[in-house]
Amino acid sequence: MAASVDSVDTGRPPASRSGPVPWVAMYHSVGDCSDDPYRITVTPERLERQLAWLRRHGLRGVSVAELLAARAEGRGRGLVGLTFDDGYTDFLTDALPLLRRFHCGATLFVLPGRLGGDNAWDPLGPRKPLLTADGIRRVAA
Repeated sequence: MAASVDSVDTGRPPASRSGPVPWVAMYHSVGDCSDDPYRITVTPERLERQLAWLRRHGLRGVSVAELLAARAEGRGRGLVGLTFDDGYTDFLTDALPLLRRFHCGATLFVLPGRLGGDNAWDPLGPRKPLLTADGIRRVAA
């Protein structure tokens, strides 16, 4: 399910005994969500609002690797991990332009055995294309 920062009240991550717990927002698909029985799709407009919210609150989205490295060095303050699961093509077309615009990084998880296929594992939802090897190279570039 896509994380929503629209309803966060505190403006900072919750504290724990070992220090602040990092935020990680997990997304799947970014696009038309009108036919999504699983509610894992956010519209580009909603993602844009969420990234703008992060910026307004002095936060920046980064990959999980960057978040963990920064925390290990004691400089993780203000960073939020962003992940996108399953490697939908709409990451390239709808999410990446917004991430670039807001100077954010992210971790993209792809399904190697399904490159160029679709989300056949979701029997109730619409078929959504997955990134091809070329699409993954374009994302990485």
